[in-house]
This record gives sequence, structure tokens and C-alpha cells, in this order.
Amino acid sequence: MIKYVLAIQSLVIIVLVFLLTVYGRDEFHKQENDETIESESFAIKGNRLILSNEVQGLIGLKVEKAKSKTYTFSHEFPGLIMPVTDLIEAQRDTKILNLAINETASKLEQRQQDLSRILNLFKAGKKASSRQLELAELEVEENEKVLKGLIEEREFLKLKIMASWSGKISNMLGSKNPDFLSIINKKIQIVRFATREQLEIDSTKWWVKRVGETSANRVTAQLIGNAGSTVLGDIGKAWLIKSKSLDLPSNSPIIVVSESTKQLQGVEIPPDSLVRYAGKSWLYVKVANDEFARKNVPENFPTEFGYFTDVITPNEIIVTRGAQTLLSEELKHLITNENED
Repeated sequence: MIKYVLAIQSLVIIVLVFLLTVYGRDEFHKQENDETIESESFAIKGNRLILSNEVQGLIGLKVEKAKSKTYTFSHEFPGLIMPVTDLIEAQRDTKILNLAINETASKLEQRQQDLSRILNLFKAGKKASSRQLELAELEVEENEKVLKGLIEEREFLKLKIMASWSGKISNMLGSKNPDFLSIINKKIQIVRFATREQLEIDSTKWWVKRVGETSANRVTAQLIGNAGSTVLGDIGKAWLIKSKSLDLPSNSPIIVVSESTKQLQGVEIPPDSLVRYAGKSWLYVKVANDEFARKNVPENFPTEFGYFTDVITPNEIIVTRGAQTLLSEELKHLITNENED
């Protein structure tokens, strides 16, 4: 009886081992096949992402040929209308100093002539004493000191205006320059703005407009040059630009518009084509039927319908929908590979 029971148990064990071996092997092969299918559907080869047509359809991937675009650089900078009160005062003081300088210079010339005449008489021993010669020399020295002081005061005034305005405008102090008089009379307004970008002065057109107004209401402007450095709050290099007055009070905010006369040739890409990774902008370019390469777009400029770039050509096919999904899957595979390593 015992032998019969042991025989049955042995038979059951053999059957169970057999079943475990068969089903365990099938399960193992099934997992291996699943990985093969996934690998064949979505894989990374070098710097390229490989997707089967089936996967492209599942994630809703959309591609199209990049559209050619001619782009003109255009920027808007916030600015302020410069107050002209200090300019008016400096113009008045400069005129007063100019009159004093001319008068003193005329007196100095007369004193120098007197000194020369007395010196000649003294050398000839005629009606000129050493005391007269000494007094004449003192008068010349005194007039020279006064003239030097007046000139220094005028130069200090110019430097003061240069510090807040510009050297070009400070050199107009005391003159009858039509542009300068128009600035003082507020027929021409001067706007101060700052930029961190390097301006290409010779290939840029300028306008100004009121804050909130469209480009249709902008007014042609002309860049004067670098502004003084005493105004706080400038971010970058400060500039002055002049235009017809917009009848706004001093220190009013205003928008300065620059537009390059140079045109760039490139493409316009839809907003959904760009993805951000590692602090940079990227898009995916289709390089084969099932292969996509992620390409860095270092500079992209906003347009009406997307972004402009010249690192993509009109012949290239770009991903316009599903780029974020591609990036997510690519990063997931990279992380998985690193963990396996």
C-alpha cells in the first residue's frame, strides 16, 4: 500500500515539474519576444531615434517640409523722454560764460598790448618805470587767471551735460544749431533707451511710438549715439535717439523700435516643433522613413505664426506634432540604458 502511494506521489511530482518547465519556458520566451517587438518599434541608434510606422501613427506624429521664410530683425526697447530743463539752464549759462570769456579775452589782449608797449619803453629808457612794468605784468596775469577760470567753468558745464546726455549734444551748448534749438523748444524729442545687444548702426532703421500703440502710428527716428552713464537703472549700454515730438511730458515711457535693413534667409517653424532640453531649444528632423534626429536650434526668433531659424533648410522635413513625446521617449530610453549599464 505504501509503495503504491509513493508511486502516485512520484508521478504527480514528475507531471508538475514537466508543466512548470513548459509554461515557464513559454513565459520567458514571451517576455523576450515582447522586448524584441518593443525594441524594433522604438529604438535609439547613435544620435537617431528609430520608430516604426505603426508607432508613429499611435503617438499621432505629424511631419511636414519646413517653409522658407525671409526674416528681418526687429526689436522693441523701452525708453524715456529726456527732460530738457537742465539743457535749457546749461544753454543759458553757456551763453553768459561765452560773453564773459569774449570780454575777458578782449581785455587780456589789450593788457598784453599795454605790457608790450611799456616793456619797449622801459628797455629804451623812455618814460616807463619798473613799477609801471610790474603793474602791467600783474594785470596780464590777473586777466589770464580770470579767462582760464571762465573757460574751465564752461568745460565743466559741458562735461555735466555730457554725463547725462551725450558729447555730441554737449558740444552744441551755446550754439545756434537748428537741431539743438529744436530740442530746447521741444519740437524734437530725445529718448533714452538701453540694450544689451550690439547695435549695427549702419544697417538699422529706427522709429518711436507711444506705449500700447500699433506700428502704424510710429514715428521715424534717428540714432544720435551713446548716452551718458549717470542715469541709474540702465540694463546694458545706453543710447539717445531723436524724433519729432509726440507731445508727451518729460520722463514719459515710450517704445523705441529698431529694424535691420539686412534680411536673413531661413525657415519658419511652428511653435509645437520646438522642445526644451538642457536649457536649449531642439526640434526633430526626419532623416529617413523611420528615423528622426534631434537638432539643436541655437537661435530662433518669434514670427507671426511661429519661429524663424536659419539652421534648418526648406528641404528638411521636421516634426510639427509629437515632438515632446519623442523627447520623453528618448530620455526614457537613455535613462533605462544607463541603469542597465
